[in-house]
Parts: sequence; structure tokens; C-alpha cells
Amino acid sequence: QFMEGHEGTLEVLKTLDDDLEGFLTWFYSEENSKERDETIVVIMSDHGNHMSWNYYGTGQGRQEMGLPVMMWVMPEGMREREKGVMENLEKNGQRLVTVWDVYRSLFWMATRGVKNVDEKLGWFLQRPMPWSVNLMNNVVPEKRSCEMAAIPTDMCYCKHKNDK
Repeated sequence: QFMEGHEGTLEVLKTLDDDLEGFLTWFYSEENSKERDETIVVIMSDHGNHMSWNYYGTGQGRQEMGLPVMMWVMPEGMREREKGVMENLEKNGQRLVTVWDVYRSLFWMATRGVKNVDEKLGWFLQRPMPWSVNLMNNVVPEKRSCEMAAIPTDMCYCKHKNDK
């Protein structure tokens, strides 16, 4: 389900918690164990609160714009089978990650085990994208910069984190 929170009064946001709670209650229910064992849940936002110019003009507001929330819930079976993947995700959880990395990682997950995927989609998987890291089978460099990750300077939290 897609949830929309872009409106100026912030009234819609109050209703999103009920939908998210309903989904997670269903997802973790006993009757849903097969789907749960085969599903990665990604909860993410494209930015934090920015509906108020007063808020956006603060250091906290700029931090929320530059560092939106992202959480991954990995299936229990995958956590047991794919120890290397889980170790990489754990390390990458504290690194500078972009939507390019998320896209490349989810693409890799979605095409694992697909017959002839290299023939059909190898051009994408093999082409050089130095700004993009597969979070599942690589560790993002600890000192990754916004430049290395192709993050525009005006959106780089690293450059503006000390702004007041």
C-alpha cells in the first residue's frame, strides 16, 4: 500500500500510523508465515519534515531533508541462510547510502535465480556505476563522500551538518 503524507496541515500523517500498524499486524500474523519468509519489507521516505519554511530553515530540518529514514525487515530464513548479506547490511546501516544503492540492491535481489538474467539484464548489472553499491554483497566505503555517491552539493548533509 502506498501512503501519502504531502499536505500542509500534517493531518494526513495522523492516519498513516493506523495503516502501517494494520499492515505490520497482518504481515506478522501466523497465517502469513509463508509470504513473510519470502518477503523483504522496506519502509522509507524521500525526506523528513519540510512542510514549514521555518522548520526547513533549521539545522534539524536540513538534516531530515538530507538523511531520510529507511528500514529493511529481512525474512528470518534469509537471515539464517545469507549471513554475509546480513553482515553487509549491518555495516551499511551506518554508512552513506543513496537511492541508487537501494535500487541496485533490490534489482539484484529480484533477479537472483532468474534463468539467463545475465543474458537479458547483464548490461545493467555489469555496467560501471561507481556511484552505486549493491548493499547486499558489498560494504559501502566508511569514508564515502557525497561526491563518490553522486549526491548534489546542495543535498549533501555532510557539507551542511554544522549549519545552524
